[in-house]
Amino acid sequence: MKQTTALSAAAAVDDDAADRLFREHFAQASFIVNRYLMDHMRRLVREVDSDFDQIYLWGLIYHVQMMRGLFERLPTCPAPASPFERMFLTAKGIKLSELTQLSGLPRESVRRKLMELEAKGRIARAANGGWTLNTSNIDHELVAFTHDNIRRFIAASNELRHLIGSTDRRSPKNDRSANA
Repeated sequence: MKQTTALSAAAAVDDDAADRLFREHFAQASFIVNRYLMDHMRRLVREVDSDFDQIYLWGLIYHVQMMRGLFERLPTCPAPASPFERMFLTAKGIKLSELTQLSGLPRESVRRKLMELEAKGRIARAANGGWTLNTSNIDHELVAFTHDNIRRFIAASNELRHLIGSTDRRSPKNDRSANA
């Protein structure tokens, strides 16, 4: 029990130090994050030839499908707790009304953006009338873009880690249990 308390105290010190460093370097840290986000959005809009709302809806469809896929593949995953979770984990396509609710965009805008994404081959209609990703339209360029984006994200993360420090208590530097 004492070791757990010591680890908890060390974690609190690490968190306090990270918070202090973040406050000291707020301007630089926010610049690094915003530079990454702005560059990513600019590149994404160009790469997929879509506007921000189309990309946002495409991302929502992707994330809902991924969540469902993970749930179906993980038998130890707890059952969905709310009717909202059950709705998304059991349907095969995400419906216009659901996308409108999730995105906060006007229904007519969502409908129009979905039609544009369908015309570009990015999404397709599901049997239930909802929308799914058109995975056959994921080409080499999109895979390369995603790979490059991951490298850029890691570089920005490393900049932040260098600036603020890591609060990862599992790293050898911070894992006090490794020496116990």
